[in-house]
Amino acid sequence: MIRRILLPVAAALAGLAAGILLVSTFAPPAPDSLQKPTAPPTLGLQETEFRDERSMGLTADVDRTAAIALNTSGMVTASSCVSGGTLESGGVIAHIDAAPIVALASTTPLFRDLAPGDEGTDVEALRQALRGLGFDVDAEGTYSAAVRDAVRQVQRLAGIAPADGSLRLASVAWLPARSVAVSSCEVTVGERYELGSPVAEVPGTLRSLTLVTGEATVVVPGDRTIRLGAQEFAMPESGAIVDRAVLDVVAASPEYQANAAKTKDSPLSVSARLVTPLRVVAVPPGALVGGAADMRCVQLEGGATAPVRIVASRLGSSFVTFDGDIPKRIRIGASVTAKACA
Repeated sequence: MIRRILLPVAAALAGLAAGILLVSTFAPPAPDSLQKPTAPPTLGLQETEFRDERSMGLTADVDRTAAIALNTSGMVTASSCVSGGTLESGGVIAHIDAAPIVALASTTPLFRDLAPGDEGTDVEALRQALRGLGFDVDAEGTYSAAVRDAVRQVQRLAGIAPADGSLRLASVAWLPARSVAVSSCEVTVGERYELGSPVAEVPGTLRSLTLVTGEATVVVPGDRTIRLGAQEFAMPESGAIVDRAVLDVVAASPEYQANAAKTKDSPLSVSARLVTPLRVVAVPPGALVGGAADMRCVQLEGGATAPVRIVASRLGSSFVTFDGDIPKRIRIGASVTAKACA
């Protein structure tokens, strides 16, 4: 009896469930006016430091090949010249008739014997050479006691006799830089050397270094710190280095000398970064609209546009700066509806 009663009830309940499922499956969607609005995709912005760290190339302006000569004649009894090697200021370049000849680097070549009390451009050149060797002598003035003492020390280290502090031209050879790469040696031990003839050929003096730029290279304005091997030095915003002290350091570096030895001219590779970092914001490239060159716009969350300046593009992001306050959020992706800067 109970079984006959329960069977119709179960069947009714099953039918009701099927009806609910059918209605749920095929029910029409709610009208647009009743749909919950969806916020456009946006990106929160955050300012960060940008040092524009990158590898760069420097082109070298070098004058013509120079010849290194001695101020005496005689038999070459020893030589420090090696093709592909270097000649250093303060080092002994050769022995003529067993007498050592020391190399000295200065802007102006030495051209006469010098003694305490002398003055002139060659005395200034001698002071420059001594300061380059680390001696504490004034940059200007006469052939002073300090200059005499420094010359005496150079003579003692080189084995020049007498080591009396007076400079004899026959005992020195002029170098155009503190360290020069040797292209070729012109005399060998055992040969007769004649005064004024070449002992070695060296590349010309480095006169300037210029940052390599082009249409495809966006260079952020500002002074930079340049690293070459273990050395760091300043690169002015002009992109050209003409400071003689810096050029001498660069010319003496193994990196520069290896680059100079290449048969084909190529820029000197260095790493660089801005001395004073910029404050920038990273945005997806697709968020930028309108504009030309490095001037573009972004669309704000409310729909208006704001101008930005692109300073660099790295790893899928564009680094930009705003003229005024940085907005909290901007539109990205399909939510960017602006086609041009308003």
